[in-house]
Amino acid sequence: MWNYGLILILMVKWSYQQDLCSKTVLDNLSRIMDARLSALDIKMNHIASTLNVLVTKPDSYNQEERINLSVLEKKLSNHLEEKLTVLEENLSDHLEQKLSVLEEHLSNHLDDKLYVIGNAIRQMNSTIEGFAAKQESNHQEELDKLSDLQDKQSDYLENKLSGVKTTLIQMESNLGSIEKISASIQNTTDKIKLEAVAFSENSSCSKISQEETLWEVKYIKNNIASMEDHIIENLNSTSLLLQRLNDCPAPFISLMDQCFYLNKGDQLDFESARKFCQGMGSDLAQPKYPNALRVYIRDTLGDTSSFFKLGGSDLVEEGDWRWLTGESITEWWSPGQPDDHLGQQDCLYVACNPIFKQPFDDGGCQIKSPFICEYR
Repeated sequence: MWNYGLILILMVKWSYQQDLCSKTVLDNLSRIMDARLSALDIKMNHIASTLNVLVTKPDSYNQEERINLSVLEKKLSNHLEEKLTVLEENLSDHLEQKLSVLEEHLSNHLDDKLYVIGNAIRQMNSTIEGFAAKQESNHQEELDKLSDLQDKQSDYLENKLSGVKTTLIQMESNLGSIEKISASIQNTTDKIKLEAVAFSENSSCSKISQEETLWEVKYIKNNIASMEDHIIENLNSTSLLLQRLNDCPAPFISLMDQCFYLNKGDQLDFESARKFCQGMGSDLAQPKYPNALRVYIRDTLGDTSSFFKLGGSDLVEEGDWRWLTGESITEWWSPGQPDDHLGQQDCLYVACNPIFKQPFDDGGCQIKSPFICEYR
């Protein structure tokens, strides 16, 4: 775009110079005409002065001289008229010729300029159209990625909901078992009560019958305890799953037991990224399972090259890496990191590139990059 602007500036400058050149030619022609007319005026004045001298002293001439003087005056007058006529014709022809050449030159010059400018405008329009098409293509790619992400997120939520439904069905089955066990307990209790009454009425009750009854009661109690533990475990799992599903508001996604928002479109520095996240009621991410986060980015976004900014740094004290909440960052560093390259790498990133064996890398805080927000 800047090259076309420079071309237009140079063309305008060149056109201006050509106009100045044309004006200079006209000025030179005008000066030449003025000079010739001035010289002719001088000659005419000289001749008129001479004639006046001759005319003012008519008494000093004889008749023959007066006749000769009169003839000479007529010849000079005729000669001057002829010269003036020829000069006028020559000047007129010369001016017409020069103006014709100048007009043709200016016409060709303007045609060339218009042709060059037209080509430049067509190239600019072509470049603008290409740029617009590229922008539209990039926008469509982003929309496709967003649609794909939404589809995957929808599949993820459907799978989770399917798991919840399965758990609820299992819970209903367990509750049915509990009801059956409760009925069995009630029947056994009633049986024990009847046997106790019979025992009190008939002291000859068999000791073996009493032991069998006690064993049956113990067996039922053990089954009840085991079933209760299983039900409590299912309830806790279901409760945690429901809590994770409910605690991640849009556009945050649930990963393990955390809620993340991956922003690849708005590439910002550390402070601007924090303000962006805070504007969503969150902050820069502090992932508990960074490897899982990196795998999610690769699989979901298809990104194997970006570096996403996180909520960690050593800005307070050089070399002391901590999360925004104050916890120390001591693991998940890729080999050789953090290296504080050139003394300007004080912020934490998750590296998607497979050449990084571990997810964490240090980078510049002022670098504008993708970032991840966490809803806590």
